Amino acid sequence: MKKIIGWVLLIIVAIISLLIVKDKNEIYDIGVKDSGIDMKIKYKGLKNAIDFASNDKGLYVAFQNKIIAIPSTGEPYTLIEDKNFNITSLESNGEKLYFVTDNGIMSVDINNGKLEECLTNIPNIGDYNKVLIRGYKEYLFISIGAATNSGVVGSDNQWIDKNPTGYDISPYDIVLNKNENGGFVPNGTSNKDNEVIKGESIGNSSVIIYNTNTKAIETYAWGIRNIEGIDITHDGRIFATVGGYENRGLRPVENDSDYIYEIKKGYWYGFPDFSGGDPLDSPRFQGEFNIKNTPILKKYPMSPPAPAYQHNDLGSLKWIAIDNTGKINGQNTLQLYFYDSNKNNIMYSAVNGVPKKLLNLNDNCTISNMKIFNDELYILDGNHGFLFTISIKK
Repeated sequence: MKKIIGWVLLIIVAIISLLIVKDKNEIYDIGVKDSGIDMKIKYKGLKNAIDFASNDKGLYVAFQNKIIAIPSTGEPYTLIEDKNFNITSLESNGEKLYFVTDNGIMSVDINNGKLEECLTNIPNIGDYNKVLIRGYKEYLFISIGAATNSGVVGSDNQWIDKNPTGYDISPYDIVLNKNENGGFVPNGTSNKDNEVIKGESIGNSSVIIYNTNTKAIETYAWGIRNIEGIDITHDGRIFATVGGYENRGLRPVENDSDYIYEIKKGYWYGFPDFSGGDPLDSPRFQGEFNIKNTPILKKYPMSPPAPAYQHNDLGSLKWIAIDNTGKINGQNTLQLYFYDSNKNNIMYSAVNGVPKKLLNLNDNCTISNMKIFNDELYILDGNHGFLFTISIKK
């Protein structure tokens, strides 16, 4: 009888394994099959998951109104749940998890579930309202996108019905040119020549840092139009995917593309008058109708830096993850992994290198985020509810 039960269990395990392989092979296609890359589905049943984080105690997965814990030992459990939450980003730092909900950031103690409000009134009611957070040492790095396509509020901004007085907020004082359409002001307002816009403590198109010990905040970098993905190396270098300007609104921009930038402290990256290190009034952005966008800013804080990588598409680059050691693909040098949502694949390259394809996905896959822990690339497919890993075969 025991022998029969054993065979039955063996058959069941074999069938389950085949189903998992079938799931994996139908959904994903490894583009580097001969390089010794291994792929494993780590967890299933995470449909509609939004983000995830990890520490030495386990893994944490965020959904819209709850966070579940998957401890290294023991059973999964719900850490917090609140129907009023609208969680969009999650990060681990020390003994706390930090998460974005609507226009604020909260923390939850992983030991007792105690909640704390950290930051409120983030100006993310606009075109690029996704706030991303990444932890490094005692700091939380927070990206805040632009409210508009290119600095001017118009009919292309669908949010003005609910927020008619909204506009891009600058984190520093800026001086403007005369502009009939108006930049950094509400819809229908023009700019006077040499008009000064006063900076505020938290502005759009910026990365701010929040000290988790002192609760102090400061602007780290600015003029960054819309960060779609961000990660930090072990020694504190920050890389981000940044979306290019679109051909719409009162100040349309043609022929732009997405980029990967290294984000450095104190730098201005060009919004709303530059993209990819080039001014918007250059021939590159004029298109077939030779529309020339005159500068909004009278004075530039600095010459904006060039990107580390310029993509060949627009509205495409999303998540980015850094392999500090290069062990995942056997290169043994720092590697950037990034997600192309238009082609629905994951690419990788060295900094300033030529990207190569790692993974193809079917059309119904949705990569909610990807991060690297312990020399493995973790990829969350929120549509299928899979959290899978990519690593080098051992």
